[in-house]
Amino acid sequence: TMILSASRRTDLPCYYSEWLLNRLKAGYVLVRNPFNHAQLSRVPLSPEVVDCIVFWTKDPQNMLDKLPSLDQMGYRYYFQFTLTPYDRSLEKGLRDKSEVESTFIALSQQLGRERVVWRYDPIILNEALDIPYHRRQFERLASKLAGFTDTAVISFVDAYQKLKSTGIRPLSVSEIGELAGIIGRLAASYGLCAVACCE
Repeated sequence: TMILSASRRTDLPCYYSEWLLNRLKAGYVLVRNPFNHAQLSRVPLSPEVVDCIVFWTKDPQNMLDKLPSLDQMGYRYYFQFTLTPYDRSLEKGLRDKSEVESTFIALSQQLGRERVVWRYDPIILNEALDIPYHRRQFERLASKLAGFTDTAVISFVDAYQKLKSTGIRPLSVSEIGELAGIIGRLAASYGLCAVACCE
């Protein structure tokens, strides 16, 4: 079984969808060894080898017109779609969030709700992004996305050293429990299954 994760390193659907489609049409990709830059490996990507493609993205708008080609080539795939309420101070380079929310709905209408997983992650706390903020924003998004996905995946920010200057702070165990409870209840009220990612 080969599951192609495309990609957690960079947003291939958002920024490199044309390249990705070309590689799938070619049926292979060359991968450089990070420890030996002179070494290249040829990885087969044909539908006979790839059982499923998991697309990880914050904005798959550039993929929408390419999905019929993937279907014609015989690929099976679904999307892990990260959609959070954060503005450009935290998520630089994204389109207006209301447009991205509309793209989520368009993608679901094209593929079906079972093939689009909503990721509300990571959950970040700072002075402005507090628990009431997340309660309001998760409910706003859940009410909009209900009917267009079955699952809401959550995770909580890890306190990396480089985040200290941003005001983002680690969550306490009690805050994690409180937020998980709030999100679980809200998700259920909109017919969504809330699950934790790697927590």
